[in-house]
Amino acid sequence: MKFHFVIVLVSLLAISSCEKNSDEAISQKAKNDTIIGTREIKNEIAGGAYRMRARGYFLIVNNDTSKFMPIAVESNGHYFTDTGAVFIELDFKKDKFYSQQMQELSRLLPTIAKDFELDSLKGIWLGRLVQTGDLAVRITNELGGNVKTTPTAKNYNHASKLLKNSSLGISFNKLLNEYHLEVDKIQIEKLDYWKKEILLQESKVNVDTSSIPDKILDCMTTVRTIQRAVR
Repeated sequence: MKFHFVIVLVSLLAISSCEKNSDEAISQKAKNDTIIGTREIKNEIAGGAYRMRARGYFLIVNNDTSKFMPIAVESNGHYFTDTGAVFIELDFKKDKFYSQQMQELSRLLPTIAKDFELDSLKGIWLGRLVQTGDLAVRITNELGGNVKTTPTAKNYNHASKLLKNSSLGISFNKLLNEYHLEVDKIQIEKLDYWKKEILLQESKVNVDTSSIPDKILDCMTTVRTIQRAVR
């Protein structure tokens, strides 16, 4: 599948981005001593043949550098994706709530939009749903037992539609609205339920842990995007 490769490609970028890169720069300073830093992603062992460029973005607040670093990738079209197609990978961290990291993403997007053509944004990769913490809990509560995880096209298409209309789709439509983008569909893989202990190991939650369902919906999750139709 076309998009399956992109998920693998941007995942490889996250692994390499953990290494210190000499092409790190301060790109913008805000009034409240918040700085936006950027890091050129150049030293991947794999994936370089399929991209034109990649750059990570992160906040520095009062000299404290955030571990949350979205990576924007521009494809060179050598493998299934169109030349110039843009993707963003999110690597949610355990030290912050989902809402905090989404706020950081909102602050970083204007800078990303200056460097990359967001009109060409094709998808945002979230990784595993359980890593989003509070969002995974909300989605599980919203969808109840309506998701069947047996890996059939029917079940996955049904789950994709439910996720698009859930808090996941709503939050990303809100985030992307000013860029004239909207959620087209939710691409999912490895759909399953996990014990809530896995959620607590993989993320930081703001909700009362006693209120979390015993089983949490999980999948590899990509928000596929399109330009919003003129109304």
